[in-house]
Amino acid sequence: MILAPTRQLLEEADIIYISTKFKYTKAHYFLFNDLLVVVKRPRAGKYKLIAGVPLEQALVNHVSVEGVPFAVEVIHAGLQKLWLGVKTEEEKQHLTEVLSNIVDKKLDDLCKAEQRKTMQRMHLHSLVHWLVH
Repeated sequence: MILAPTRQLLEEADIIYISTKFKYTKAHYFLFNDLLVVVKRPRAGKYKLIAGVPLEQALVNHVSVEGVPFAVEVIHAGLQKLWLGVKTEEEKQHLTEVLSNIVDKKLDDLCKAEQRKTMQRMHLHSLVHWLVH
């Protein structure tokens, strides 16, 4: 899941992972240009995966969670929801902005790719029409 030729690590930091049962876990996130990975901090030198969210399939929001004054919600296209707590309002704003920018860019890239496919189909249809008539 981590290895991909175009994948770049943008940042990483410690966070609080908040489960859907409101259990708080010290965690760490790795933010790539197309993927958010949340892991439990290592005890014996190995990380344990909590979640991986492809960012072209994500929504990002601020969320209020009791006991965590600064939290960010990441929704993976109806599959899962992550709540990530940070220490300050500035960290929350930063994480929300960075994630939102990546998600927006991924959606923009998908739209452009779809537009290219549509244009290619239109050109092919025109060429076939010209050849037949």
